[in-house]
Amino acid sequence: MASVRATTTLKGHHAIHAELFRDEARRIEALYDSVDPNTGSSSIPNDDKTKHRAFCMNSIVSTACFLEATVNSLYWEIWDDIRLINDGKDPIHYPDKTEFRQNIEEAELNPEQGQKKLTNRLDNAGIFAKYNIFLDANRFDEFEKDSTPAEPVARVLDIRNELVHFEPRRIEGGEKDYTENEYGIEEQLDGRFDLNPLIPSGNAFFPSQCMSYGCAEWALRVSKGFVRQFSIRIDLQIHPDLPLPS
Repeated sequence: MASVRATTTLKGHHAIHAELFRDEARRIEALYDSVDPNTGSSSIPNDDKTKHRAFCMNSIVSTACFLEATVNSLYWEIWDDIRLINDGKDPIHYPDKTEFRQNIEEAELNPEQGQKKLTNRLDNAGIFAKYNIFLDANRFDEFEKDSTPAEPVARVLDIRNELVHFEPRRIEGGEKDYTENEYGIEEQLDGRFDLNPLIPSGNAFFPSQCMSYGCAEWALRVSKGFVRQFSIRIDLQIHPDLPLPS
């Protein structure tokens, strides 16, 4: 019986999930676009508020999953091509990228003095670092974390980390015209997207006002832009929905 060789990758699924959750958040916000959250938010059913927050939170988490699944798939596909060649077969993922295969093997087998082997570096790397490790191994300029397109993605990952590893904070309520910074991310996010229109402005910025369609849309947009810029830098389309410019 002939064996069937199949591979599952979730990079496309996570992006689709992020879009679905984002669009559901927009749908709920549109139902109450004429409600003044300062005076009429109590008229919004709690069930819709709960669903809205769930959609926003899951869109952000799925966006972060999209970022990691995409770069993880890139490494796996290159290693799979290397395995195929070692088995006497033709590479199927990136047949024209001989230099990538050679550089990845070199980074794994012959690390520079004092530098961990590639797999060790990746095992201890965050999502953003995995992209830069690939650039470093292939002698491309790395992304500066404090500059576009990487800086907005770092903020997306900050939100994701706060959601996944959430710890309560004591936050001052009431009317105020400033943004408190209890979670260390509020000031960096201020003004980047529209806030949650279902929540009165006196509520805490994070997570209450931050969880909005605007936040979910911004997070997915800047994350896709980052992956596209990474693809342009290495001249390789690594996500099916983000083609290189012609």
